[in-house]
This record gives sequence, structure tokens and C-alpha cells, in this order.
Amino acid sequence: MALRQALFEARQRQEQERQEQELREQSLQREERADETERLGGRCLRLLTTMLCCGGREKMSVEPKTLLQDTSSSSNQKKTGAGQKAAAPGHKLVLGRYDVVEGKAGVLGEGSFSVVQKAVCRQTGKAVAVKTYKLTDGKYDKDDWESCLLKFKRQIQVMGMLMEPVNTKAQLIHPCLLKIDPRKCFIELLDYSKDAKGNPGPDPTDGKLYVVTEVADYSLKDYLGQASEERKDLGPETVRQIARSFVVSMAMLHVKGLAHLDMKPENIMRAGATWKVIDVDGCTPLGKAISINDSSISFSPCYCAPEWAHFLIEDGDFLKVGHQLDVWSVGISLCELIALDAVLKPKYVSIYRSAGSHRKAGFLFLEWLANPKEQLVMDEKVGNFDPDFKNMVLDRMLVKEATQRISLSEVLDCRYIKDCIVPGLDTNTKGTEDAEKDEKIKKHRRERGLEEVTDKPPLIKGVLYKLNSDGEKSNPEHWLRRDMWLAHNGNLCYYSQKKNKRLVLLDLKHLALAKLSKVEGACAHDHVFCVDFVEDEDAMDDDAKALQDTVHELQYYAAESAGELEKWLSMLNKVVEQPDKYANLDTKMLVSAGLIQDFRDYKMLIRNRREKIDRSSHQYQPVFEKELWKLNSDGDPLHEDDWTFRNMWLAKNGAFCYFSKKENKELMYYRPDDIRHVRYRKLHYPTESCRPFSFELTLRPSEGMEYAPGVFAAGDEGVMMIILGCIEKYQKIKRNQSSSGTSS
Repeated sequence: MALRQALFEARQRQEQERQEQELREQSLQREERADETERLGGRCLRLLTTMLCCGGREKMSVEPKTLLQDTSSSSNQKKTGAGQKAAAPGHKLVLGRYDVVEGKAGVLGEGSFSVVQKAVCRQTGKAVAVKTYKLTDGKYDKDDWESCLLKFKRQIQVMGMLMEPVNTKAQLIHPCLLKIDPRKCFIELLDYSKDAKGNPGPDPTDGKLYVVTEVADYSLKDYLGQASEERKDLGPETVRQIARSFVVSMAMLHVKGLAHLDMKPENIMRAGATWKVIDVDGCTPLGKAISINDSSISFSPCYCAPEWAHFLIEDGDFLKVGHQLDVWSVGISLCELIALDAVLKPKYVSIYRSAGSHRKAGFLFLEWLANPKEQLVMDEKVGNFDPDFKNMVLDRMLVKEATQRISLSEVLDCRYIKDCIVPGLDTNTKGTEDAEKDEKIKKHRRERGLEEVTDKPPLIKGVLYKLNSDGEKSNPEHWLRRDMWLAHNGNLCYYSQKKNKRLVLLDLKHLALAKLSKVEGACAHDHVFCVDFVEDEDAMDDDAKALQDTVHELQYYAAESAGELEKWLSMLNKVVEQPDKYANLDTKMLVSAGLIQDFRDYKMLIRNRREKIDRSSHQYQPVFEKELWKLNSDGDPLHEDDWTFRNMWLAKNGAFCYFSKKENKELMYYRPDDIRHVRYRKLHYPTESCRPFSFELTLRPSEGMEYAPGVFAAGDEGVMMIILGCIEKYQKIKRNQSSSGTSS
């Protein structure tokens, strides 16, 4: 069946290529006829003029048949395209004048719907970047094509408008912007494909959409990544000049009446002598009300503003776009010049560990960000870097209340960058950057584009013995010897002799949430460790979904020596502790009704469980009360500092309540109906918790949404058993009431 499907797809591709070739040849033939007619007409006119000037005394220097011979010769030359020579091997000709480098060597960047390749303009000999949209007219779903075409036309419109002179009466204008050529702030549009009528559209020769721009060398993310890799902080003047360049470029965008909405170091690139904003096709007019259904808008949680986070998780359907959204993103990005990494990423990663999925982590991170009472957790290096930087960025740009956040025009008047002169931006002379460092960054960027994940060396490799999923640790026959490695992207892999290929045994998503521990006792091998992780919900059966204490899977491995065991655990722990180093956990998200609904459903399920109660009322009086340790929502049960000591009690109505010192009031942690269906599990000490009498309570899923377990610890085993016994007794009473038909 698979073979027939493969043959069918191969025939489809061949037919598609044949049709494309026919279209190209027909187009070339039309061009040949038109060009030949023009050429012959011009030649005949010259001959006629010669005869007239000579009074008819001179004979024609060619016979009529020569014209026909020339026509044939020209036709043969034209097979390469409109009188032009064929593209060199490994290249293709685009729009009749750009030789595009094909294959991985030519790729500058690639997304879901387009690929950017380097090319050379035949007319100027200069290097350019050619963006090709992957969709082709007539060969994709009509709605997808129209959406792609709309985005293409929008990009042409926006990039053209950005090149226009600055309007002196524009809002958010600053005097310094009037002295700067917009081409120093934005990637320059050089050319684009046009339809048969000359309008922006698919090229008639192949039906594809093309955008040609100047070439950008590397992004600020590349630049900072190189500095981080070399463990070299940026110099104070370098930080100041890049900060001013960043602010000027984004201030220029605001003067043009646009907001970026996804600004981050990845979206500002070094091109020539200046830093320029890219990814402008997603820009939105300032003042426009955007809808939750606008799927053309994307954002990155670690860089988005608090009001954007509030819009995504609250109940409003529209948000008016203000320049303050970008001011926040620029401020967060400027902090990276000092920290050399995303400053809010540690917070996102800690939430991701607790949530177990990007969507849940996205919601919880946005909820934290939108909360005005929550202060930013910032690397100390940022606050201690420079008093003027702190005043500009931390005190005035990164203000959670949008109305109190200064504009980028006002940022340009801040003392930190006001008098900074940036070569190439404020002057026409290029700065004296380290040329060797510049080339090294370019080289690393090219190598990343060429290198597949499978090409990169593993973090560690060797022989491990793996226990069968249903095996006995003491039975040597249940252990299989495997050639294993920890891949560069954090996946634990092995080579399958049976299937004769490399397979992923445990991916980074699971490993990032795993707990590692050495195993002592009766095992067939001496150097054993355990990986405890949570199964995918899709992989669980109905019973497993119902019984939340069975979602953990334990995998056992054995190394060949004590030294090998330490090496494996050391590297695995690095991946567990810093998964963001091996994959981008702060994923870019597209706004959609589905995403928003997920966020808001999650809010309804998670939030408002902490309800205020009146302890004096009979129903909330305690049946059993004791001080317990409670694990913080984004905490690690193995870290003592992540626990809070609270006075908690089980109420007469079944609610699980506590006193909040932070809010100075009594709150309900779990409602009676929650306790009625809650599942509990004791945690293993010390492998799962640093506290010996720990247990977790997991609510049942609601509308397909799961809750992260609540984790608690008692002072002794007796207290833990009383609490769990009370829960069991309450659940039994409710079951009996339900089965007898009495009111609950």
C-alpha cells in the first residue's frame, strides 16, 4: 500500500514538473517571437536607411536567406530565456535577472510559507536576497493562495511605504529622525514579481511570488549568541550604540504609523552599516482594533507586553494597537544586550516545567505577565549595568501600566542614548567594528543554515542497557544493550538493529520535565539510573486518563561503569535543567480563535479556584487542621526554597482551605466538588521530593483540560494519612449518597 502511494505521488510530481516546463517553454517562445520581430524590424529599418542614404547605389550586404538563418540562430540562443545566457550550474534564473543559488548553500532563511535565498543581480553584479513563496497559483487551495497573495501584496505595500521620506507632521516624530534616511532603518525593497498587468502578483513564467531585497548579514540574536558562546560581554559603548540604533529604527516605524507586534532580537538585522527592522509584513497600523480572529498576527510570549497578555487571556474580542506594545518589546530586547539571552526565558522555562505543554505554559506565563502585582524577575547584571540604562529601560520602558510607559520618541531624549553618535546611522561613515568578529558571526549563521540537526555531533554517546518496559530489574535477560546518544537537540536516541535506523527514545519535551535518580538495590547491573517522566495524554488509555496517579512512566538504564554513569547523568541533568539551550521553548505563537479559546478555558478552570471564604460559617469550619508545606505553582519539589509553609484545613463541606499571608485572608484551595473527584498520590522520598511525607492532589480533567497537580507535604506520616483518609471518607460518603439517590 505504501509503495503504491509513493509511486502515485512520484507520478504526480513528474506530471506537475512536465506542466511547469511546458508553461516555461510557451512563455519563452512568446518572448522569442516578440523579441525577434523587434530585432528584425530594427535591422530592416537600418538597411533601408543605408540604401536611401546611398541613393540605392550600395547593394544589401546580406541575402534575404541570412535573415532567416539569423532567426534560427537567435531561436536556439533564446532557449536559455529571452536572449540571456543560461544560469550557471546550481543556480536558477528568477524574474529574468537574478541568479539564485539553489540547495542548502543558498538558503538564508526558511519559514512555513516562504524561503529566502541568496542571489546575484545580472544587471548590477550585486548580491541580493530573493524571497520565494512556496505556494504557486492554481496548485494550492484557493483560500490558502488568496491569503498568501494578500500577505505578499501587503509586504510590497508596507516596504514601499517605509522607504518614503518622513512626514514632518507625523505623530511621535523626533527631530533626529528627520536627519536619517529610512533606508538605514529598514531592509530595502529592490524588486518583486508582477502579473501580466504589471501589478504585484505571480510571475507569469512560473506562477510564483517573489520579493527581492538587499541582503542582511546577521540578526541581533546571532550577534548576541556569538558573544554568549565566547562568554564575552559587550562593551559599554557597543551596548549604547546598538541600543540607539534599535530605538531609532523602531521609532521610525512608529512615525510611519505602524506597530511591529513581534519585535525581538531575531527581527532586527545588521545590513551594511546599520541595524534594520525585518519581518514588516505583519505590521499593523497604530490605532487599529485587532480581533482575536486575526490569524495574520503572531507574537512571542517572552517579548510581548502585559496589555497584550491581558487581551489574550481575558474576555475582550478586540485590542486597540498602541505604540506602547512595541516599547515594551524593545525594552525587553535591550536587556538582552547585557544578559546575552532572553531575560524572561528562565521564568517561562520554570512555568513550562510545571505545566508540561507550551499552551498551558503560554497561558500561565501570560497570566503572570498581565498581573500588575507581579514584578519582573530580571538578571542582576541588567540592573547593575549602568544607572542611565536602568532609568531608561527598567524604570520608564518596562512599566506594566501602558499609559505610564514612555514612547520611543521620548526614549531618544533619555540621557543614556541622547548624545550617542552611531557610525553609519548618524553619519555616512561605517564604524570600526571588529571585521574578524563580523565575519565569524556571518560564518556561524551560514553554517547553521547548512547544518541539519542530524549533522551536529551528539552531546554524549555510548553504550547503555535499557530495561524492558515490563521487565524485572533483577533479571539480566530483561535488559537490552543499546548504542545510545543524547542528540544536539536534547533528544535521547538509539540505533535500532531491527529497523536498521536511528530512533528517538525520549524527546526533549519529555526529558525537560523528567526527574533523574540513581537506583540502588537488586538490579542485574550495577550502575543504574531511572528517568521518571509524564506520558502524553494521547498515549494513555481511558483508565490511565481517569487515574492520574498512573501517568508517570519510569525508564531504567544502566551504564557500563561508574564513570560512564556520572557522565550520562551529568549531561542529562544539563538538558533537564536548561532545556531552552537545546530547543527554543519560547515558541512563536499565531493568534487564532482556537488559541484564545484555549487560554480562556484554561483561565476559567484554573483561576477563581482560590475563592474567598467565611470561616465563621458552619460549612467552612475545620474537620482537620494542620500546618502543611505547599509547593509553589512553578516550583521544583526537590528544591527546599520552592515550598511555602501554610495553615490548611479540610472543611465540613469537603473544601480544602488555607490562610494566605500574602493576601491576608482565608481562601478555598479546592472546592467540595474538586475533593469529591480528586486523585492523590504519595511522592517517593528523596527521588521525587525533598520532603519525606509529600503527596499530590490532581483534579479530574474538565472539558479536555488537565490541571497540574497540587503538591503538599506534612510534618509526619500520621498527619499525611489523616488528610488522605479524610479525603477518602468524604468521597465514599458522596458515592453512597449518589448511589442511594439522596441529595448531596
